[in-house]
Amino acid sequence: MRKFILPLMFWITAVPGCGPTAVPSRPAATKAAPEPDLAFDELLGLMRSRLDVMHDVARWKWTAKSPVEDPKREAVLLDDVADRGKALGLEPADTRAFFRAQIEAAKVVQRADLHRWEAEHRGPDGEAPDLAKVLRPRIDGLNRDLLAALSRTLPRLQGDEAARKRLQSRADELLAGEGIDAEARTEAIRPLVSAPTTTKGNG
Repeated sequence: MRKFILPLMFWITAVPGCGPTAVPSRPAATKAAPEPDLAFDELLGLMRSRLDVMHDVARWKWTAKSPVEDPKREAVLLDDVADRGKALGLEPADTRAFFRAQIEAAKVVQRADLHRWEAEHRGPDGEAPDLAKVLRPRIDGLNRDLLAALSRTLPRLQGDEAARKRLQSRADELLAGEGIDAEARTEAIRPLVSAPTTTKGNG
């Protein structure tokens, strides 16, 4: 009887599925990337669009020999957006700070173009669109969209340093392009990332 024990045991361990099986190792869990904040991306995209228009503004000013600074126009713009922002729950001081920053960033882009053309001893290529009839209406439309986006973004930044850092990081990616260098980007986002806002918001 004993002589049959070893062959029988060998046959059992040789049958597929009867012996011990290796447990497949599970891949290490990876940390999911944070979801992009659509409110931040929308605002930064509009800010970039506004700065992109400044190349045409610079072309017009080169041809018209007009200065980059326009204090009267800037004052009218700031009064207008501050007044319209109230209906969206924006504090006038916040609105003025944001749009003043956009104006300063726009000057950075314009001056860079003008200085480059001066250094190259040539003017810009092509004819610039008319400032009053084409460019200002385009900028005014972007300002309206910026006001709406700002009303959705500022409440998320209020008292939230982590949110301001996220916006800063997204700005490095999205608020970039021709003529939008670190100086222009820093000017544009300064009121959004530097200090807590006072906006009460509407949700």
